[in-house]
Amino acid sequence: ARVHYDGAYENSLHFSETFRRHAAALAAGLARRHRLAGGRAVEVGCGDGGFLVELAAAAGCECVGFDPAHDPGRAALPAGIPVRIHSRPFSLEAAGRADLLCCRHVLEHLEDPVAFLEALGPCRGPDGALYCEVPDSLPALRGEAVWDLIYEHPLYFTAPALLRLLERAGITAIRME
Repeated sequence: ARVHYDGAYENSLHFSETFRRHAAALAAGLARRHRLAGGRAVEVGCGDGGFLVELAAAAGCECVGFDPAHDPGRAALPAGIPVRIHSRPFSLEAAGRADLLCCRHVLEHLEDPVAFLEALGPCRGPDGALYCEVPDSLPALRGEAVWDLIYEHPLYFTAPALLRLLERAGITAIRME
């Protein structure tokens, strides 16, 4: 109850050139793998929208984001890029159907990620894909990355734990890395 994700919460990493290269490569890979050209992508927990801008540029697709911490005054979106961000939690009505549904660094913040993933299900189109990304907790559990143990994360995932979570939500993983 003490963790509030609103306009004052800031965790963007786009100030880092290394992170920007990573995000651009990830967006290009997802655009290619899921044939997003002319399609639609939705990201839950999109922050300042930086990744959606990368995805829209790489795929030429429409992008919709949701994040209660999004502050349009701090994150100006470039003109001509088809990205729309809602400064509120995910809403199926506002999201519509997606060819790709992204959930990057969100699941570890939730009390009930199974219910959350089940609620996202109807957003994916008939051939829509779900891309989930969480920090790998194995290094923290080994004591190699104790800085990854933070109060904002009530949950921690290893690859097998994430796979089990997806299975409990009725989602079949086709690729894990």
